[in-house]
Amino acid sequence: LLLSLFGCGPGLRLAWDVNPGDYTPTPAVARDGTLVTVDYTAYGGDGYVQGIDPSDGSTRWTYHVEAASTQALALDADDNVVVNEQDVVLGLDSHDGSEAWRVDDPGYPLASGVAVDAGLGVVYVRRQLPGGSPRLLALAPPDLLWSIELSGYVAAMALGVDGTIYLAGDDLLAIDPDGVELWRVVLPSQAINLVVGRE
Repeated sequence: LLLSLFGCGPGLRLAWDVNPGDYTPTPAVARDGTLVTVDYTAYGGDGYVQGIDPSDGSTRWTYHVEAASTQALALDADDNVVVNEQDVVLGLDSHDGSEAWRVDDPGYPLASGVAVDAGLGVVYVRRQLPGGSPRLLALAPPDLLWSIELSGYVAAMALGVDGTIYLAGDDLLAIDPDGVELWRVVLPSQAINLVVGRE
């Protein structure tokens, strides 16, 4: 359920509310204020990405996705919504939902598997080939810069201020923007989340 509240203190009132679907992660906010949400009925199930007008809660656009597992939305440097989907990674224009770019890649997306380095203009996505190992792809949409295999279970990904990519799961590891592993530490138990500080 998305709520829009107006005012402050005792004068606070509900401006609008909307239920975008059965499963809706935290929305992303585009530069023009559009709220972008993704909904799918079950993990790996079909669903849709939609843009919501912040002034009244109306739907500006809807884009059907097949087997999307985007659990956290990301916007690229050009304000396009990154959708990590079955056999393809898409960039949707956050204003009207049109396809801005696409990178075809066989396999399926991994949950919470998108991070964006707006300074470098690079999109990082975690994907997996059927029967294969998890992979990390670096995209300068619509081009693929590099792809590396990841060993072990990975639950979370985050970017450092210097562009280093951090992954956590069975291990905590750091990868530089060229796809080279810098270091790896075996964790005493599996990590489920990851926060990177500024220092």
